[in-house]
Amino acid sequence: MNALSKTLFIITLPLLAAACASNVARDIASAPAHDLSIAEARTDIIGHVGASVRWGGTIISIENDDDLARVEILSRPLNRGGRPSEEDRSFGRFIATFDGFLDPAIYFEGRDITVFGTIDGQIDGQIGKRPYIYPVVHVSQHQLWRNFSNTNVPPAMPGYRHNFYGPAYYPWGYYPWGWYQRPPMMRPDPTPRRPSALR
Repeated sequence: MNALSKTLFIITLPLLAAACASNVARDIASAPAHDLSIAEARTDIIGHVGASVRWGGTIISIENDDDLARVEILSRPLNRGGRPSEEDRSFGRFIATFDGFLDPAIYFEGRDITVFGTIDGQIDGQIGKRPYIYPVVHVSQHQLWRNFSNTNVPPAMPGYRHNFYGPAYYPWGYYPWGWYQRPPMMRPDPTPRRPSALR
């Protein structure tokens, strides 16, 4: 990679990142001034009614009534852009309510979602045989995320230096200075989990 190519790469990378970020609503990409967690809210749900929250996680189930849709969500930590992380860690479950109809073929089990809205009360339910109190969020903004797998990463060659500008040694000698690791190719997950009724 010559000097001109390096310069163009450095200039265009932030622009590409900004273009991707611009597709996400500000209320999703940025946390509220007081970033109320689910754990905090569950200590006094009624006392927090009206508070703005940005929560996200993985869809567990969806139910459509006449004029309202309810989505049960397993919460997960959010990254800096508001997307749920892939950690096997949760702060609990909550119910997100939406005005109108949500198609279960789009809002399916296993898909990640981030919502912004206000706490609107609680619903008494069960997880298995155990009683569970769900905080309810009435949603004003939301973002569905596509699932990606990061499996197409090329193997390193002998002497291959990852993420490093500098000469790398190959069996036939040193290769000139440059960037030697291709970025991983992100591909949509071909087998997203869906409700059994859709399989």
